[in-house]
Amino acid sequence: MSLRHRVGAALSVLVLVLLVGPSASAAPGVFVLDGRGGASGRTTHAIGRDTANAVSEGDLFVFSYDATSGDLRMGRRSDRWRFRTLDGAGGTNGRVSADVGSDVAAAPYGGSLHVFYYDATGGNLRHASFDGTAWGFETLDGAGGGGGRMDADVGTAISVTTYRGALFVFYVDRTHTNIRRARLSDGWTFSTIDGAGGTGGRISGDVGYNTRTAVYDGALHVFYFFQDPFCDPDFGCRLFGAIRQAAFMPSAGWAVSDVTDLNCCFEDLSLAIAKVSDSSVWLFYQNFGLHSTNLRHLHWNGASWVEETPSGFVEEAPGDGETVGDGASALVFDGRPHVFYYGANNPDGPPDGVREAFWNGSAWDVSNIGVHVGYPTSSRVRGSRRLVFMGEATVPADRFGDDDLVQARLE
Repeated sequence: MSLRHRVGAALSVLVLVLLVGPSASAAPGVFVLDGRGGASGRTTHAIGRDTANAVSEGDLFVFSYDATSGDLRMGRRSDRWRFRTLDGAGGTNGRVSADVGSDVAAAPYGGSLHVFYYDATGGNLRHASFDGTAWGFETLDGAGGGGGRMDADVGTAISVTTYRGALFVFYVDRTHTNIRRARLSDGWTFSTIDGAGGTGGRISGDVGYNTRTAVYDGALHVFYFFQDPFCDPDFGCRLFGAIRQAAFMPSAGWAVSDVTDLNCCFEDLSLAIAKVSDSSVWLFYQNFGLHSTNLRHLHWNGASWVEETPSGFVEEAPGDGETVGDGASALVFDGRPHVFYYGANNPDGPPDGVREAFWNGSAWDVSNIGVHVGYPTSSRVRGSRRLVFMGEATVPADRFGDDDLVQARLE
């Protein structure tokens, strides 16, 4: 970061612009990737909160939502970062001219890189795949068709993983307030997991808002929220609900149950998961009340879900006016769970900004990572670093409303 302060050295400024875009005062290890213009395909458009990242062919990819033009953006890091608009502006190979790119998720599978995102114009789940040479695009669900597809508003709150040689994608059907599943093996199949009633603990109700998935104990798990119908949202009451879990094993099928009660639900209510081992899985969730919003956790210890701190708080909070936990993502580093989130107005916590919390064995160690405003919606371990990608981000503190794509590289 010292290059940023040597403004009199033209060579330093040139190198900085080529590598990370226009200069800005930021904490060490924090870089504005996109949103302020510059070389290598960067834009000056506002970048939305949703991000996803993946590694393919040894290169690091980041996907984000261009909130100005309504497009899916992509950055690829090989020797340096290069950016482009991937879908939403029309073009070949199945691209569309539509408002696409929010709720993005990505994963490698079957020798290709797969990206899933929401088409807000058509109310569809979109799919992009890269085989190492070319990108292909399709509407995966929401426009009707075979294999269990529906004609409905689907494709928000996406999460993705692999299990037993297949790719699984989970997302919300907003028309029917259900959780949907797409599975790719020999071909695509689709089904509704919960919300439409049925056997195995399923309910008929308002489920969704966010999804997160993980594989442990030999089973595929997906987590999401349930809005209590007895607190009528039509009258402004969205205070009571639960976290639901659907678990799948081929020998048993889907089994669905509540994990914990909480105060919820709104779109983008944070939900994140970090698997240390089959007997140590950490679930992070945002809980809100009449006076505050906070981030809490549950720990699967191999036998049950437990809270390792009073009420499961990740950071101490007075329960009066704080907004903690927005845009959360989680990972495992050195055998410990780490969670990243935005927090503000907490007199008992760090200054406002994007935070990292990790479990030190007896308590949560919480600190700011050097980004004043932003939503750390995706993160990963790469080598000896923790990489955090933030949308709608602002650095430094004296620049408001920048809505940039920002990366933090934490040693």
